[in-house]
Parts: sequence; structure tokens; C-alpha cells
Amino acid sequence: METGSPTTTERRPADDGAGDGLEELLFHAALLAGHGAAARSLAAAAVRGDAPEGTAAAGVRTCIDGGHPAMLSVLAPAQRALRLLQPVATAPDGALDRVCWQRTNYAGAAPAEQWLTESFRRGSDAGWGEALLLAQALKHEESFRRFHAAVGAYGRIFQLSRRLGGPPQGWVMWQLEHECSPAAVLAACGHAAAWEQAAPLITSLLDGPAASGGPWSIAWMPGEEHDRLRLGTTRWAWQYEDADKHRRFAQVCDQLGGDGRFAQALYRLLLGVRSANSFRSIGRAFEIELVDDRVQAVEWYLALPQLKAPHRAKGSSKESIHVVS
Repeated sequence: METGSPTTTERRPADDGAGDGLEELLFHAALLAGHGAAARSLAAAAVRGDAPEGTAAAGVRTCIDGGHPAMLSVLAPAQRALRLLQPVATAPDGALDRVCWQRTNYAGAAPAEQWLTESFRRGSDAGWGEALLLAQALKHEESFRRFHAAVGAYGRIFQLSRRLGGPPQGWVMWQLEHECSPAAVLAACGHAAAWEQAAPLITSLLDGPAASGGPWSIAWMPGEEHDRLRLGTTRWAWQYEDADKHRRFAQVCDQLGGDGRFAQALYRLLLGVRSANSFRSIGRAFEIELVDDRVQAVEWYLALPQLKAPHRAKGSSKESIHVVS
């Protein structure tokens, strides 16, 4: 199993503690993403100025993030970019039945694109009501009810994502029960061909039979002229963090027209700051996006390691920033 040693860098004293270590990590990620001279200010804004209000609440955890303090995503086909996901301490209305994340996509000189994602705790019935409100706002209530009638028998509404600013846009995600076959669920909602298109990619990424690749999720975007779905799995997090895992990741990224070299370099950056005795996964989940049952894109989610507060050696004017998981 391939693991990295803790990374120690000498920095001037800062008041931000672990936040300064996160900024340094994001700075290097932004450099890899091609942001050049803007990388430092972008990382600082992500940690201090433009980050969601508040910090992650204690115990915030979903099956996707695994309790990590933040995540990065990689999208293919797409140019390299810094795509950051950060937890928000509370939901906008103070609700306690959900965990909220804010996604910020930085791409070149264009304004950052932001999304708010709400993951509903098991046992909460808020997901249905919020999804219905989104469908009504997009004037697609009937198609939402029809889709939920097919998929809802196999799982629950687990997550809702809304675009912040710009044209109204959103995703509704169902978490499937463990015993459910994704092929059967897709067929039930009229998308049997989608599994045939997605299965080879799942096999390549997991190096095993696609059908055993769950736990599964299915997301649907209301308001599109064409049916747009996402088939996701967190089985990727169960795999050993060896060279084969991120090699397969980079190969599929290249295959789809993404930047495989960037994908692998970003993965290695995160592995390099993971503690040597950590067994927590960097590669957490991936989602295959399909339009009219054809693969359109894949998005992978990579966990940022836990950050320990800086330690200042006695008599030293500098601090050692240890990034651990």
C-alpha cells in the first residue's frame, strides 16, 4: 500500500493555525490547476474571504467526504481547474436535519461558479419537500414526480444541489438501498441503456465487475431539455491507495478528454501530505454524467487531509506546518 510521510514546511508565524496549512495546500493545488500568479490570492480567498460563513460543525460527515475537512473535484472532459468543496457549519435556515457543503469552481479569469449542496440525514423527510420546491421553481414538478415515482421505490432523496447566482439550476440525488441493482433502477426510470454506457468506465476505475461497485446514487437534473443523470458510487473509497488506483483515474480522465497529468499530479499532492499510518482514502467517490443515456462526463471527489495546528519550536521565529490525516 502506497502512503506518504507528513510534510513539514517552514513558514512565518500565523494566527490562523490549521487554516494556514489549508491555504498552503490549496495554493499548491491552484498552481497545479494552472492559476499561476493568481494561485496565492485564490487560496487565501478560499480559506478566509470567500469561504462559506462559519466552519465545519463537529461530527459533520457523509459517506462521500468521510469526515474530511474539505474536498477537491476533477472533471473530465474539462480543462484543469480548482474545484473546491467546503462544509458549512449550518444550513441557511438553521435546520439540523442536513449537512451543507458549498462548492466553488475556479476556472481561469471567469467569475467563480458556486453551488450549495444539502445532504439530508437518514430519517429526515425534508429531502422530498425541498426537492419538490426546486422542481416547482424550475416549472418541472410533473417530471420530478414521475421520476421520483420510479426511483423512490429503491431509495431516498439524499442530496440536493442548487446553483448560487446565474440561471436557476439544480440536481436531486437519490441514495439507493444497498441491495438494489443500479441497472434495474435505471431501467425502471426508462434509462436501461445508461447502464450499458456507464459499466465499462466503472469496471476500468474499480478494476472489477461494475455491478459490485456500490453503494450507489442516482441524480437527476430537472429543467433540462434532455434527460441528464448522474450515476455515483463511493466504492472508490474502499480501494487501497496504491499506484494502480490513481493510474486508472488518470487514464480514464485522459480517455474522456480531461487532463490526466493534472489529475495524477493533484492526487499525488494529496497523498504526499497524508500521514504514513493513515488508512483514510484520498479518492472518495465518482459520478458518471449521462445525457440521453450517453456518457457526457465523469467527476471524481478527492479528500483533503486533516490539518493539524502549527507547532512552533522553542526559541524559533518560524512554525512547522504539519498536514496529517
